Parts: sequence; structure tokens; C-alpha cells
Amino acid sequence: MKQVATMAAILMAAAARTAPKAGGKDFPEIVVIGGEEDLKRNAESMKSYAPRSGNEDY
Repeated sequence: MKQVATMAAILMAAAARTAPKAGGKDFPEIVVIGGEEDLKRNAESMKSYAPRSGNEDY
């Protein structure tokens, strides 16, 4: 199942890369994260950023 999720993420990244961009600007930074520790570290980083983001709907 992990291989299927990884393949789906890679295909989504390819779709994002080839999608039309507003104003012709094409500078997306796309990363597929698959390691358990990387995912946990990213989740914690997002949780700590949310209250500081200025978005009340975090």
C-alpha cells in the first residue's frame, strides 16, 4: 500500500509541475516525503506554525 501512495504522490507532483501557472510564473518547489521520521517532523513543524500563520482556521 505504501508503494501505491508513493506513486500517487509522484503523479500528483508531476501534475502540479505541468499545470498552468498564474502569470506564467513557474517556480513550484515539490517534494514527496515518504519516511516515517520525515513525516512526523513535518507534521510537528506544521502544527507549531499554524497558530503563528495569522489564519484563524488552523
